[in-house]
Amino acid sequence: GQVGPAEVQLRQYRREQERGMVLEALDVTHWNVSAAARHLGLSRVGLSKKIKALGLRRPSFPLGRRRMPL
Repeated sequence: GQVGPAEVQLRQYRREQERGMVLEALDVTHWNVSAAARHLGLSRVGLSKKIKALGLRRPSFPLGRRRMPL
């Protein structure tokens, strides 16, 4: 069936919330996927698939030393 604008907004909102939760778990565990998965109540494989589906990539700069915008 057709998807209305409210459904589209809900899906987008859920994806953004999920992305934020995954990024937070990865950040606090310094991108230790196993530890982040435990924190989120997911399997390591499940979280790895979610990371890929969300298009997330590990930061290339050292953790704890985030680049500041110029």
